[in-house]
Amino acid sequence: MAKRTTALVLALVMLLCVPALASQEFGKGWSDEGILGFGGPWDSGSWGVSSLPLSDGDPIHVSVMFPRRSVQPENFDDMWFCKELRARANVVYDWILIENSGFQEKKNLVLAAGDYPDMFIDGITKNDEQLFGPLGIFVNLAPIIEENAPNMKELFTIYPDVRKSLTYDDGAIYNMPDFSITPRDMFSSAPYYKVAWLDNLGLERPTTLDELMNVFIAIRDGDADGDGDTTDEIPLLSLGDIRMEILAAYGLIALMDEQQVFADYVKDGQYLFLPIQDGYRSYLEYAKRLYDEKILDPEAFITSADQRNAKIQSLDVFMHDGTPYGVLVNDSDWIDSYEMLNYVSSGDGSDPVWPATLRQVRSWGNFVMTDKCKYPAEMVRLMDYFYSDVGSLMIRAGREQGTYDQFGWRIVIDNPETKEWHSEIDYDAANYDQYYNWRMANAPTQGTYVAGGFQNKLMIFTDYKNQWYSKTKLATGRADFATIPYPEVTYTDDERSTLMVYVDIANYVKQMESKFITGEASLDTWDDYVSAIKGMGIDDIIAVRQAAYDRWNQE
Repeated sequence: MAKRTTALVLALVMLLCVPALASQEFGKGWSDEGILGFGGPWDSGSWGVSSLPLSDGDPIHVSVMFPRRSVQPENFDDMWFCKELRARANVVYDWILIENSGFQEKKNLVLAAGDYPDMFIDGITKNDEQLFGPLGIFVNLAPIIEENAPNMKELFTIYPDVRKSLTYDDGAIYNMPDFSITPRDMFSSAPYYKVAWLDNLGLERPTTLDELMNVFIAIRDGDADGDGDTTDEIPLLSLGDIRMEILAAYGLIALMDEQQVFADYVKDGQYLFLPIQDGYRSYLEYAKRLYDEKILDPEAFITSADQRNAKIQSLDVFMHDGTPYGVLVNDSDWIDSYEMLNYVSSGDGSDPVWPATLRQVRSWGNFVMTDKCKYPAEMVRLMDYFYSDVGSLMIRAGREQGTYDQFGWRIVIDNPETKEWHSEIDYDAANYDQYYNWRMANAPTQGTYVAGGFQNKLMIFTDYKNQWYSKTKLATGRADFATIPYPEVTYTDDERSTLMVYVDIANYVKQMESKFITGEASLDTWDDYVSAIKGMGIDDIIAVRQAAYDRWNQE
């Protein structure tokens, strides 16, 4: 394993031409632009340490409702993060822990009943903001940010698109989000596949949809795993990420919306609803062939996540979503065998396209304060502290950089003259089967922070799986041409009323997608499908989303 880890580090260095670090004070002001593809202009902003502690007297208590993950402790009071929060900020979180699976329902109930906490640091959606912000339940943070959040103001200067997406027509801001400025994470993932199986069959890596289909057929018919049985290989486990791959090949990109549909795309200033575009029909035709040719797992539409993972663990699957190390226990089963699929084209010579992700990331956490909070300025100052390198690590990793006690970070200086360095971590491997679970036991890993720069270098070099993931994803080259398909916009009350019918449209789109692919509905009825969606009000939806985009684009 040590040899593999060293090889991965060297491969990353060669791939990305890592520059030497400037000689600066450790933990503050490091300029990591270009390092491992994890840079960006953000280093530490105003750092924020001078704003702590928030109280010189009794500790500040605030109630926080939080979606607890199954790998986290049942009580957070003894968590390293909570002890550090008291020591650094003189703040105590009074946790209201809700199991993650039931969090959304519980959140809606407490907000409707008025029995809500002082603040949330995870689980608040854009729809929540638009509903409870104007009612005064969520506090308008804009004036408080102006007076108390120098880091966020600096981030807004660097990333004005994020400020536009968070700001409503009346100037209100209800959410302080995570910022993702890591090039590796700035574009959507593609499927993973067993490149070793290509080598076994003497196949080249596919570059077009036709070549990809031929690879799938060869996997289906050949003995790719070399066990003497040509019937046990599953070429494609689910449509998942391959859906995005096929759509992009036909010139269409989108991020999955709250209804689990790839829907929203602005091209040349014009909003497009993907499920009624000609390229979407081409996607359906290709996906139907995957189904008809028995390339797609016949149980793809009915298997649960656990069942899909079990199939991956059988080692009989060629291509699937997600990193294999998240499912496969033995490194030898994935580290030398898997790659992320490179971009494949339709063969028409058009420029490649791929969806970039938003810079603000709600799925990783966000801060929203309610009107019950007695310490609005103090809490915004605290959240702003978490945007610093040292604060981001406190949220994400559970141990501050530069410490090496029983469990913690250790910085290894590789070259004292150039200050080149890497990090190592010692974690409680006897009680935690992986580094991530140890992190989850020490910190919430959700809340305001900036994912990028110095603290990302610490975490990436520390974890060989993260190194491998970085290498395989960046090697696809998608960071060079990925663009955000449609920004996060805000809507007026009238527009939100119009959008209410979208739930029915989205459900119809999902139902018809599976019917078209399985043959339950014929693609000869495509025009009827489009007419049905128009009859459900899609033209009004398109007009609303175009208007919202135009407002966003003018600011």
